[in-house]
Amino acid sequence: MDLDDTEDGPAFTVKQLCQHYHISPTLYYELRKQGKGPREAHFGRCVRILHQARKEWECKCCGELAQLLTIAPRLLPANDNGDQDTATPRPGD
Repeated sequence: MDLDDTEDGPAFTVKQLCQHYHISPTLYYELRKQGKGPREAHFGRCVRILHQARKEWECKCCGELAQLLTIAPRLLPANDNGDQDTATPRPGD
């Protein structure tokens, strides 16, 4: 198996993954330490993140983001009508 290209898509090194998702290696390793990083495949000393592992990680991250977006409106202060105030106030209001 070619480590740089799986049948589903390319396998990334940690550096490539960080570049692809515009995250720092420090953030990657912190996420990994917290158990929130993608699954890694180890081939001797080589570490690769396979295409399927990246897609699973993306879905997990999107699910967490969707959950935050669902919770976020409940965290906003209520307006005078008791409704949640989702509008951004304009200057002078």
